[in-house]
Amino acid sequence: MSQEKQIILCADDYGLNPNISQGIRQLVAMQRLSAVSCMVNVADLALQAQQLLALQAEIDIGLHFNLTEGQFVAHGNKSMPSLMSLLLRSQFRLLSAESIEQELNAQLDKFEQAFGRLPDFIDGHQHVHHLPIVRKVLLKVYQRRLKQNGSYIRCVFPSLVSNQKLKAWVLTLTGAYRFKRLLLQQQIPHNACFGGIYDFSEQSNYPSLVRNFLAQAPNGSLMMCHPGLQSTDSIAKARLAEYAYLSGESFQQDCEQYQVRLCRYQALE
Repeated sequence: MSQEKQIILCADDYGLNPNISQGIRQLVAMQRLSAVSCMVNVADLALQAQQLLALQAEIDIGLHFNLTEGQFVAHGNKSMPSLMSLLLRSQFRLLSAESIEQELNAQLDKFEQAFGRLPDFIDGHQHVHHLPIVRKVLLKVYQRRLKQNGSYIRCVFPSLVSNQKLKAWVLTLTGAYRFKRLLLQQQIPHNACFGGIYDFSEQSNYPSLVRNFLAQAPNGSLMMCHPGLQSTDSIAKARLAEYAYLSGESFQQDCEQYQVRLCRYQALE
């Protein structure tokens, strides 16, 4: 008889808008999540942080380091670049390490002000944290500000996917494998495997995606998700579909079938 597996199920984009945040909090209250990743370059951060802190005993709360959506924290009202622009500039080593470090520290400062403590973990919105230059800055800041806190970092290699293998390949090609090696070399806490990649289309079978992950994932893996209530962003319909499945009985039954228990990182065995 196989043993129970412990995985981290993390909802990304908390703070992006009130309806997304509300949906995430409802899932936390139902014990359907074990981590929440928070954006801090948002207008009502203090309120949304206060509401999430009321549930902090149930979850890890992390910083969703953002370089591609909204406005910079450290650089006034300057808009962030598109993901493609950031990706190309990072691959050609055209990003300013100094500017990235300023922004990371500014976002960490905002997180600390809003939540009263440092994040339990850090990851990247659209996986920017493993890109060249960005990853070097992140590891530098981690050693100075987060190591003593015991924070972990999301690792997106290897990615367990049943479809969208191209996305997994792009993640590896743009730095995910190299980042994994650096995390191991520096003995930085991180998840074993990663899941949750798909195209957010209406044709996607989200329950099937999750079931495949639950079946394949080794102990200590992390799956990202993007649930939420009604929103107007580009993946609004996918957010509703994820929320519907994660809040329903089917998800609970699937966890039982595959002997999976949602777990915070520090409670992993």
